Amino acid sequence: MAIPGGKKRYTKENIKARMKQEAARIWQQQGTAMEGFDPLVELLMGACATELKKIYDEIASSQSRVLRRVAQLLTPDVAKGPIPAHAIMYARPVEPQHRVDREAQFYFVKKQDDQHKELFFSPVKEFPLHGAAITHFVIDNSLREKVGLDKPEVLRGSGPLPLKSTSLYMGIKADRELTSLHGLRFFFDWKIESEIDRQRYLRLLPATEWQWGKQLLDVQLGFGWEAAEAQPSLEQEFDVLHKAEMHILNRYLPYFLTLEDPQNALKPDEAGRAFPEEFAQAFSPEELAQFPPDCIWIKCTFPEVFPIAAFEHAFIELNCFPVMNRRLHTFPYRLQQHINIVPLETDAFFFSIKEVENDHGQALAPTPSIHLREGQKNTYSLRQGGTARYDVRDAAAMLDYVFDLLRDESAAFKALGYDVLASDIKSLNQIISRLERKIDPEKANKESITYLVIRPGRAGENVRVAFWDTYGAAANNLPTGTVFTAYRGADFPRGGVMLVSRSQGGRDPLDPKESLHAYRDALLSRGRIVSPADVRAVCFSVLGSRLKQVEVRKGVSVGDSPTQGLIRTLDVVLTPGHEGALSPDDCEELKTILESRSTGILPFRVFLGND
Repeated sequence: MAIPGGKKRYTKENIKARMKQEAARIWQQQGTAMEGFDPLVELLMGACATELKKIYDEIASSQSRVLRRVAQLLTPDVAKGPIPAHAIMYARPVEPQHRVDREAQFYFVKKQDDQHKELFFSPVKEFPLHGAAITHFVIDNSLREKVGLDKPEVLRGSGPLPLKSTSLYMGIKADRELTSLHGLRFFFDWKIESEIDRQRYLRLLPATEWQWGKQLLDVQLGFGWEAAEAQPSLEQEFDVLHKAEMHILNRYLPYFLTLEDPQNALKPDEAGRAFPEEFAQAFSPEELAQFPPDCIWIKCTFPEVFPIAAFEHAFIELNCFPVMNRRLHTFPYRLQQHINIVPLETDAFFFSIKEVENDHGQALAPTPSIHLREGQKNTYSLRQGGTARYDVRDAAAMLDYVFDLLRDESAAFKALGYDVLASDIKSLNQIISRLERKIDPEKANKESITYLVIRPGRAGENVRVAFWDTYGAAANNLPTGTVFTAYRGADFPRGGVMLVSRSQGGRDPLDPKESLHAYRDALLSRGRIVSPADVRAVCFSVLGSRLKQVEVRKGVSVGDSPTQGLIRTLDVVLTPGHEGALSPDDCEELKTILESRSTGILPFRVFLGND
């Protein structure tokens, strides 16, 4: 029987029929005589057909298992490992100016399945924070107070000259000791159901004009100079942490505008806290007296195509920054001679090594396991999944296999001294049995443990190991407004750290079945998108079983700039595997990945389709 490679399926009945035809041919019987076979022959053929059907099914299963195992071994760790969830966090510091870096840890206790998990989030990069907050808005001759996501009206102006309808005035209450507004970030979002309108409003942000009094402001799209980096090196292309950070920064870059003032020319002093001149024409003196004192009023003017009603659903906040679900673990370790194997145990999923330093503050260099030779000192390597071998047998199972091989092939081992080898293997087996009784079986069989293999410069010195872990998909869907607590320090007031967007994008490590899509993506696209087939491979690699079908086609859309007309686009239409499997956030996540890997010039648009 041929190994099944196509769509033809073999059943017990057609296998038995083929056996009878072959028997009739060998016995030189006519076709009509096949029905007169002895019942015993019929019984034997039926039993044989049943066993052959089992062999057929086992071969088909073996093909699938071999393919999945090969894909799991050959898929890069950067493609099959866990992906941390991400979100936008708000944090107003106690001090007038503060800098928050990657090592700042904020946690939230999540109850799940009668268990409490501490979900840690940390900033993606280092960001400056200011002792300032938006407290009021002036929209269309109306003074609004900022109360969470709402903007209730306080009063409406009755002056003779109304304000420009596409202009938004933000009243910022700043700390008296604040000396610079450089790096002040404005986070914009629209809490509306239409994802198309939301993205259209975000694309208008670079065309806005900013003004403080009579002075024009230099406001740039993104996070400012703090997040700017040079072109990634070859090592960073395969660095899991770097790729995750850059993806999150690109994902949220359109939501931020940053005020640039490196010379500190903008002073939040008394002169800067005066009302804009146009307020005197739009509001009466009695109405101006009800305005909040000591506010810095910054004017933001949108293009004429921006609808006035969109201001009602706009959410604008300062001191926001992207965060990702990761927790920093640090511990010391005393090195021995030659190679040291250090388990990196964690209750979550291992994500990435931060650094390994010796007593002198020298960072050990990462190197592949195959290059961990005697001459390479002060280096380390990561080994995934226990001993990272090509099968899942442990030491005891391997010894049992060798012992069975010795017993079955004793003649072949005669020259090596069969009796001596057998007794030694029995002794090893007894020692391993004693060790297994002392070791926690759950820890001993845990395949997800990552090991750090260190080649020291000299024996006896200490190293400090720092690594990140993540909870993957368990950190998804934390709602807007979730309050976090600073893990260490008192730089933020109680209740002053919270999410202003829903956490999303987290993923657990891929299982062997899901690794097939990641392997196909890595094999076909090589990290770059050139053809529609590459687009489909990336879509299935990112969304996996939640995706049923992908259609890539050319489209046309209206440009956002007043000088643009119709522009060509590359439309990606996703068909979910089942209802509710995909959301608009998943489309935006996929769009960010496609744009970062694309070599073309056409912009992407990602839509949800139906069957």
